[in-house]
Amino acid sequence: MISPGPSAATPALPDPAPEVIPLGRSNHAIASTTTTSVAEGFFQGTLDVLGRGRRDRLTEILRRLDRKGIPLTADEVLQIAGKGTVGRLHVARALVARRAVGTLDEAFDRFLAQGRPAYVERTGFTAPEAIAAIRQAKGIPVLAHPGSSRLANLGSLIEAGLQGVEVMHPAHTTE
Repeated sequence: MISPGPSAATPALPDPAPEVIPLGRSNHAIASTTTTSVAEGFFQGTLDVLGRGRRDRLTEILRRLDRKGIPLTADEVLQIAGKGTVGRLHVARALVARRAVGTLDEAFDRFLAQGRPAYVERTGFTAPEAIAAIRQAKGIPVLAHPGSSRLANLGSLIEAGLQGVEVMHPAHTTE
């Protein structure tokens, strides 16, 4: 029998609206919700703070590259990033497009990796702050790809309110 779909008694929920929130320096969470609260109030303010931090980081990376004789522009990088969140990978792609380097690996090895001249530490929230922001927005905090991150203590994240862990990711092994 084919279901007629949701009735007036059982309204359809909107598709979840996932957002990615940095958890400290090396992990991130996926926040999913079935309400519109993710796009409102406190949580939107949290996302705005993260966006400003990424833009400030990009500005500093570009300033450091300019000092090394590579005058890359924010527009070049943002065009590559599109509507996505801008990061070092987009800068690396712009460097390749500009022919300042031959490969993405070279961009990171020469300029963008930790300890290199254009590396700028990412700012963000602590794991408990990010989890609290997601929960306050009625979202579900889920740790993204723990198999490929430097996860120190899953127990402390659970104590902070983590509600899920991603189990399927291309970087994960069967072990």
